[in-house]
Amino acid sequence: MSLRLILGSSGSGKSHYIYSSIIEAAVQSPEKKFLVIVPEQFTMQTQRELVRLHPDGGLLNIDILSFQRLAHRIFEEVGADKRTVLEELGKTLLLRRAASRVQDELKVLKGNLKKMGYLQQMKSMISELTQYDIDSEKMERLLQQAEQKPSLFYKLKDIRLLYESFQEELEGKYITAEETLEALCQVARQSAILKGCVVAIDGFTGFTPVQNKLLRELFSLAEQVYVTVTIRAQEEFYRIRGEHELFYLSKKTIRSLAHTAQEAGCEILPPVVMEWKTLPRFTKSPELGFLEAYLFGGGKAQWTEPAEEPVRSANPHTAEETARSGEAEPECASSGCAISLHTAANPVQEAHFAARTIRALLRQGYRYQDIAVIVGDLPSYSSYIPQVFGEYKIAYFMDSTRTVFSNPLVEFLRAVLDMIQQDFTCASVFRYLRTGLCRIDAQKLDMLENYVLAAGVRGFSRWREPFTRAVDFLDEEQLALCEELRSLIMEPLLPLVSCMRQARTTAREKTEGLHTLLCHYNIQQQLADMEKQFRADGQAELEKEFAGIYAMVIGIFDKLAELLREEALTLQEYTELLEAGFEEARVRLIPPSADRVQVGDLERSRLTDIKVLIFLGLNDGWVPATGAGGGLLSDMERETLMESRVELAPTTRQNSYIQRFYLYLNLTKPRERLYLSCSKATADGSLLRPSYVMRTIGRLFPGLSVHDEDVCESFSSRVETPQNALAYLLEGFWSIRERQPSGEWLELYNWYRRKEDTKKQVQRLVEAAFLTFDESGIGRKAARELYGEVLVNSVSRLEKFASCAFAHFLQYGLRLQEREEYVFRPVDMGRVFHSAIELYSRKVEESGYDWFRIPEEVRDRFIEEAVNEVSAAYGQQILHDSARNEAMIGRMKRIMRRTVWALHRQIQSGHFYPANFEVSFSQAEELEAVNIALSPEEKMRLQGRIDRIDVCEKEEQVYVKVIDYKSGNTSFDLVALYYGLQLQLVVYLNAAMELEKKVHPEKEIVPAGIFYYHMQDPLVETDEELTPEEINKKLLRQLRPDGLVNEDPAVFGEMDVRLEKSSDVIPVSINKDGRPSKLSKTATGEQFAALSGFVHKKLQELGSAMMEGEISPVPYQRKQQTACDYCIYRPVCCLDGKIPGTHTKRLKEYSAEDIWKKLAET
Repeated sequence: MSLRLILGSSGSGKSHYIYSSIIEAAVQSPEKKFLVIVPEQFTMQTQRELVRLHPDGGLLNIDILSFQRLAHRIFEEVGADKRTVLEELGKTLLLRRAASRVQDELKVLKGNLKKMGYLQQMKSMISELTQYDIDSEKMERLLQQAEQKPSLFYKLKDIRLLYESFQEELEGKYITAEETLEALCQVARQSAILKGCVVAIDGFTGFTPVQNKLLRELFSLAEQVYVTVTIRAQEEFYRIRGEHELFYLSKKTIRSLAHTAQEAGCEILPPVVMEWKTLPRFTKSPELGFLEAYLFGGGKAQWTEPAEEPVRSANPHTAEETARSGEAEPECASSGCAISLHTAANPVQEAHFAARTIRALLRQGYRYQDIAVIVGDLPSYSSYIPQVFGEYKIAYFMDSTRTVFSNPLVEFLRAVLDMIQQDFTCASVFRYLRTGLCRIDAQKLDMLENYVLAAGVRGFSRWREPFTRAVDFLDEEQLALCEELRSLIMEPLLPLVSCMRQARTTAREKTEGLHTLLCHYNIQQQLADMEKQFRADGQAELEKEFAGIYAMVIGIFDKLAELLREEALTLQEYTELLEAGFEEARVRLIPPSADRVQVGDLERSRLTDIKVLIFLGLNDGWVPATGAGGGLLSDMERETLMESRVELAPTTRQNSYIQRFYLYLNLTKPRERLYLSCSKATADGSLLRPSYVMRTIGRLFPGLSVHDEDVCESFSSRVETPQNALAYLLEGFWSIRERQPSGEWLELYNWYRRKEDTKKQVQRLVEAAFLTFDESGIGRKAARELYGEVLVNSVSRLEKFASCAFAHFLQYGLRLQEREEYVFRPVDMGRVFHSAIELYSRKVEESGYDWFRIPEEVRDRFIEEAVNEVSAAYGQQILHDSARNEAMIGRMKRIMRRTVWALHRQIQSGHFYPANFEVSFSQAEELEAVNIALSPEEKMRLQGRIDRIDVCEKEEQVYVKVIDYKSGNTSFDLVALYYGLQLQLVVYLNAAMELEKKVHPEKEIVPAGIFYYHMQDPLVETDEELTPEEINKKLLRQLRPDGLVNEDPAVFGEMDVRLEKSSDVIPVSINKDGRPSKLSKTATGEQFAALSGFVHKKLQELGSAMMEGEISPVPYQRKQQTACDYCIYRPVCCLDGKIPGTHTKRLKEYSAEDIWKKLAET
């Protein structure tokens, strides 16, 4: 029984020495058993290396194992420990049960057990206690240390209670992965394999207490144990100065191994120290040897030319065995420094830099397996590296595990549970249906989703009912198809929903319900078909994932059913447990071939025999990584517990020192080249700073400069593949308008243009590059096809055309519409108000009352009835579809009461009376105001409804005013009218005057005013107490219509007979002479006539432009407002400021006086 340590720095040949020694001894003693123990992820590489070194090319009496595999091998041999090994989900489930048994006894953790993710933290804590061999004695020492800190003390007591309860759940039936080594210690002496064997332990940076416990057994059973430890030969192996030392872990390991060997009565042989003048790994790259010697050394050494190799004592035990020779030296190994520093814009550009570098190395004679890529933060790069390396056709293997959340089966199960929890909301239902496993055609799903949104199908109860509600865009046959789809969807879901919603159903029953759903859709066969397709497409990773996902999910189901048995769970609890199972499920991949670039992170990757290392993401926050935090014990609490001399997992501070050691190990792995790179920013644009490692390397090698990979003098040096070169082709097209393309770009363009498979694509790029703004329109012929010879228009449509001809074309020409949804929008409220006002007016007329005389209680009753009737009939009773919409009815009644009150007061203030409500143009098609000649062959007929026409009859005159009700904040604007954006009121006035002329042909029809009335219920703000009459007066003034009034006192005096200074019912105030003041919004009769004539011409102008086929995307821009602000067509609009010639129609501002002058001129 003996222990021999193999000590040496990175690259000194420790592994080669120990492997060679084992092979030599194995050949000489074929009857003896040799065990090589390495980290789990290192086993395959080690086996390959041993086979390569073995003279017979095979291994008979040498086993390569990890600690876990060793445990299972011994269990099989001695027939011990038949307990089931629990995976992560099993531990979660048992811990949940253990916690429920003792939760009433918990002091600190009780309130957190139900919190999302808290059980996972507790599970990590229990795993840590097991790995660090925390027994009852050590726990007691921890409690004693925490006595002065009550919160920590009671937290530790809770942890101990949960740990003990968890152990009771495990007893006799289960064992965790962390406990297998403890179990192995108990049966190790029964093993014939371990007795008298030779053990070599390689690749570890340290050992946990439970691993040390196993080593104690191995030291007493094995004939000889070799252990490699990475440490520079100049170090004092047994003297520890502090945690800050680079080789603190190594020294701690050496001391621990020596102590354990002494306890086991094992002889400690003199260590083999791998000392070299030049380390074997760095014979071709003295710069890398210098880096190994002085990295994080704390001195002021600097690399100078010619290279001065680090001085080491001349005691090379195995120089001939470890040195590699006979290979051609690549060009890059001899051209300049073997280390280079780089920076790029973001992780994507760093991945491009890595890919270009790899392609260049391949041309110099390297193979993929000679190259490795390490990233500072794997999650930040894992989505970009596959995409970029695929573009450069680089064979790679990413050493990481993949979650299964993106798999359609997992998404199917998560979606169905989410759908039941959310009570069949539209989003949750179609998330479930669009997983692709429900076997419904995507086009049919689109139609079904459109129907569900338009018909307002919400909630499980609504999905249970037949789909019979008609919608505008589906015919009877399509509606029947939607009902058929509903029936097919709900058939397997009905029993599942019933099971899941019952709190009394057990975990087994809920799991069986999900399994029945999987069987209904034959999910296993569907996944098998996908696996075959991925195999045919050569997508090995997806093939492996889909080959094992069904068994993985069934395994999770089995654990839920077995471990929770008859425990009743709510749907929320069951979902969280299933989510935990999916979270911990991982797809582990094996490299499909040896010749691939290995991609990994700083701690997990185990690199061996590489010539080139490319390190990406050397940025603060990634290297060193910030502490994860969130554990049950904070760093401060761990620092407190250190004084108990009970070892626990490292704190954030300790991890920063450990990461530095990992950096040393990785940066010294390559034999010939080292590329270091950092990002300037994250993918989302957040700025990043370089890691201190970049500065450290810069100090060691002052001659190095940082290469900015975003600066490219010639793109030809970056073109590697047709896919990669496409980006530079696009870049050239992007700048072709600004500068003459280079000769090399033209050569690239011609190469793509000559290729048959890219010729059409390049032609489209040329067209896009030289695209200019086009205002040509669709032409008169196409316009006639779309609109006909008689252009039937509404005034709002003409205003839309004036604001943007392209938006008009999309809405009225192509008839593009937003997807119809069963929701009550502000525009719907306006329609309800209009209908309610019309119905109220009819009720007043039929009752025998009028607007001047009606009792308040009758008025309120008519309002109530009007709103109720309109609400019941509007939008398939949408206002009674939800409590929120029901509340909207109450709000509309309140606004209606205020509106009708104000309208009555306004009418009662003068001698005008309502002559007509909701007057449709179709009732008077012969009116000149709505029938406009555009050309001898073409004309335009306007459609619309005038909300209200008020008249005041005199002996020889009839005064006419029109009122348009608005639920928004539209104000009368002469400038907007001038540009055709607000024509409605004047068109209505022209039509109303024509109608009145037909009624009173013998009288003069005088325009009295045009008004917008805003339907609202405003608040009165005041600092003093007001009487009810004063409040009403202020309300009436706030509800005063906005518009334009005839300035003749004889006319506006009929609207407000009590007008003294400023009117409460029209926008007029008067001077002492009785004439309107400057603050009034008035116009003369001549100005009204000019306004009428101008609007008529504007209508002709807009209608003619429509018939000419104008569709140019030239929206108006007025101050800060544009036609694009609320345009629903922005996602499909061709207005692009990057296209030459693109512009907007800037509207010049004018005063009212200027507008009247322009109207007079026209």
